[in-house]
Amino acid sequence: MSSRNPKLYIQDILQACDDISNFTQAMDSVDDLQNDRRTFLAVIHCIEIIGEATRQMPKSFKEKHPEILWRETIGLRNVIAHEYFGLDNEIIWDVIQTQIPVLAEQMKKVNFE
Repeated sequence: MSSRNPKLYIQDILQACDDISNFTQAMDSVDDLQNDRRTFLAVIHCIEIIGEATRQMPKSFKEKHPEILWRETIGLRNVIAHEYFGLDNEIIWDVIQTQIPVLAEQMKKVNFE
C-alpha cells in the first residue's frame, strides 16, 4: 500500500466526482451517455480513478469512516477494469446519478482530526 496522505486520495476522489458531474450535466438519459463515446470513456476513467484511490486508502483510515461504502466503490472499479466489454450502461448511468453525488458528499464531510 501507498504511504500517500489520505487527504490526497480524497482530493482525487472529489476531483473525479466533479469531473463526472461536469461531463454528464447536460445528459438526460443513459442513451445520451451511450451516444457520446468520449464522455462515456471519460466517465469510466473517472470511476477507475475513484476506485483506485479508494483501494489505496490506508485500512486504518477506512476503519475510521465506516459510513463510506469502501468495498462497493472498489468493486465497481474492479468490474470496469476486468469486465469492460460486459459493462451494463444502465448500471453506469445509475452510479452517475445516485452514487457519485453521495460519495462526493461523504468525502467532503471526512474529518481529518
